[in-house]
Amino acid sequence: PGDGETMRQLLDAAEHLGNWEPAVPPWFDWETGLFRSMHFGAQGVREEPGEAINTADHFRCVNISLLALAMSDDSRYLALARAHGKRWTEAILAGAALPVGLLPEGPVYALAGETEQRYRAFAGMAGMLDDAVDRAENLLASGAVEALLRLWELTDEADYRVAAERLLDVLATQLPDPDADAAADAIRCYRLTTGDIRYDRQVLAAAEALDP
Repeated sequence: PGDGETMRQLLDAAEHLGNWEPAVPPWFDWETGLFRSMHFGAQGVREEPGEAINTADHFRCVNISLLALAMSDDSRYLALARAHGKRWTEAILAGAALPVGLLPEGPVYALAGETEQRYRAFAGMAGMLDDAVDRAENLLASGAVEALLRLWELTDEADYRVAAERLLDVLATQLPDPDADAAADAIRCYRLTTGDIRYDRQVLAAAEALDP
């Protein structure tokens, strides 16, 4: 945060995210709380069929906005993070299944057709997204848990924390897996942020299994 060039570049990106740079076509739709495309940049927004969906990767935009807020104390970055974070929070809490994406009309629970082809073209390492673990891990990889917890801290709106817990409830089942370091770190972040010990028993059980 103390490096001037890094701050300049990050704030420049955040200004584009919220449509505050008039020379660039708008990336975000403030009415829906969604970004206008799966792909966007300084050259514009892609509008081909299948591009309208917002995926877990868009959570990175929430995290950029929260970093910009921390660097500038400009409330418009919090407004942007809340607008998009709220849509994900509502979708995560909406039903029995975790969402794989968002459209203006609501959560998306399965990718298909051109949308799936375009998503797989740049996110080939993502799981099949067929079950709760794949979906929670996909959101985790884009910083969803940390973003939701930070929004809860900043706004005191309980739904952000509950949405983070919904993801962590799934991720905690994977703690015995040797590759669960990212899930373990997210649980550590939760405990530090909230002081809640609800996952301690699962953490201790996973650690006990490692004891030779």
